[in-house]
Amino acid sequence: MAEPTPPQWYLLDRMVDVAPPAQVSWWPQTAGWKALGLALMVVLALWLYHRIRLFRFNRYRREALHALLQLEQNGGLGTDSLFRVLKAVAVHVEPALAPRLDATLLAYLDHSARLDAAFDSAQGQRWLDALLNPAAPLSHTELQHLCHLTRHWIRRHRNPRQPAFSLRRTP
Repeated sequence: MAEPTPPQWYLLDRMVDVAPPAQVSWWPQTAGWKALGLALMVVLALWLYHRIRLFRFNRYRREALHALLQLEQNGGLGTDSLFRVLKAVAVHVEPALAPRLDATLLAYLDHSARLDAAFDSAQGQRWLDALLNPAAPLSHTELQHLCHLTRHWIRRHRNPRQPAFSLRRTP
């Protein structure tokens, strides 16, 4: 068998390389697009600043939820420990609630998280009674329900001092 030999003439000999086009800049060429890009960057920076402030402000919520989780995992969830966590958060939000241990506190909890008589109910009153009288303990189911309500309240309550997204400087 004979080995193939390349032809003596090539069709591609006379081809000229194509010159690559000039690089296209990704930076906008007109002033309008530059201004729009700058405005978007400023708004993004302000939004990011607001989210960081909000994250720092809501630290107390994260700490309370972590404490609640630790109580559940360690088996130390009781009427008094649940109340201590909830009361610490409520007093942080509204310091005037510090001496309260009555229906006013329960009504505040429902109002501040827009709950429909979740704490300010017969079960909430039994919870307060169990705090004052250890001879009347809550059942495990009632305690779990109160734990769920507490977790929901910590996540959803309104804090009047929460920073709002604003372009005005506040003192």
